[in-house]
Amino acid sequence: MHAALIRSYGPPEQFVLGDIPTPEVDADGILVHVHASSVNPIDWKIRSGQLKLFTGRTPPAVLGQDFAGVVERVGTAVKDYAPGMRVYGMTDPLKGGCYAQFVRVKRNHLALIPDELSFAQAAAIPLATLTAYQGLMNCAQLRAGARVVINGASGAVGLSAVQIAKAKQCHIVGICSGRNMEFVRGLGADEVLDYTRTNYATHLSDQDVFFDCAGTESFAKARGVLKKSGFFVTTEPSASLLIFGPLLNALRTPKAVVVAVKANAADLRSINELITQRRLKPVIAQSYSLEQIAAAHKQSETRRVTGKLVIEIESNHCRSDR
Repeated sequence: MHAALIRSYGPPEQFVLGDIPTPEVDADGILVHVHASSVNPIDWKIRSGQLKLFTGRTPPAVLGQDFAGVVERVGTAVKDYAPGMRVYGMTDPLKGGCYAQFVRVKRNHLALIPDELSFAQAAAIPLATLTAYQGLMNCAQLRAGARVVINGASGAVGLSAVQIAKAKQCHIVGICSGRNMEFVRGLGADEVLDYTRTNYATHLSDQDVFFDCAGTESFAKARGVLKKSGFFVTTEPSASLLIFGPLLNALRTPKAVVVAVKANAADLRSINELITQRRLKPVIAQSYSLEQIAAAHKQSETRRVTGKLVIEIESNHCRSDR
């Protein structure tokens, strides 16, 4: 099968296109013919070596967490999926495998693609929207009518978080750059703050949730705008929060929680309900071919992307070498 490969850590130029064996399917596995993937920050953090402590001395040969495609084969124990079904989901964090023609996944890591979505749109959802959903619903225990601050509201996780919170009839304060304020307001935010002009710490108080989707804020600062029963949720924790967070949570409120996204079919099905109800929609910033994967990584590394960067796996790479 055709894939974008890296052999060592380094810059985007590490990518090469090549052919590798198609994965075998075990009893509980599903082989998906990938039509589209996307770029997440974790992909280029792995590629650059920033997460070497977790990935080891040699990086995964094929990166990419998100996939959308068609079931090619299923294992003998799989009864709820069959060849030809349109599916999407994500692989285990740090393992990758989706910048390729085929990917092997577990059946609890995917769900059917809603009829409303194309493969490209579906590929824009899994990791980012699961992070938003799990951060709000699981970590922050979001309830209807809560007051929610979403930092990085125009990014992939943030824009999903705004829409999910809006579906729960929450009051939403979105924080983003001035150029994205109207975009965030259009997603459903009740208030939008330009972080270059407004200090949220002096502007806000009595919030139930502060969701730091951008990973740029500290618990020490954000806790000042939260109720005593509030939650600070972050996608990129500091070392001090990881070390001292559990102790702080035991001694005081508000609580500080790190969202560590997990592939979860039940959560994907809940996200599907929001999509079919037209309460959640993916936003594609730009699409790239597999040959342009290095350019897509460079774009993502600017941290100035509104929405998701999608990788469309070219149909002319669908060779019968499986």
